Amino acid sequence: MANAGVDGRRSLRIALKVPIAVWGDGGAAVRAHTVVVNRHGALILAPRRFDAETFLKVLNQESGQTVLCRVAWCGGQDLPGLYKIGIEILAAVPSFWGEQHALALRGAR
Repeated sequence: MANAGVDGRRSLRIALKVPIAVWGDGGAAVRAHTVVVNRHGALILAPRRFDAETFLKVLNQESGQTVLCRVAWCGGQDLPGLYKIGIEILAAVPSFWGEQHALALRGAR
């Protein structure tokens, strides 16, 4: 893995709450939010489970941008009715998480 960080990640993780909508093939969108983000994905909390390896569309409700993602990891419930889900963004969109992410990255250097 080229340029892996200390913890084996491809990019720095930032704690950032971004409102998103998430949906799979033929399913209705559900509102969710991020807990931790990086250039390549996020840990999200969603009101329903999505199976590992499922392809999802994720809409950043602040920017209006949508990306295709893969469910990389499924955790249990974090809070009653909210499931922890790790997603991987399949196409590089460096600005997807918005200006707060960019500012946090600059401050972390």
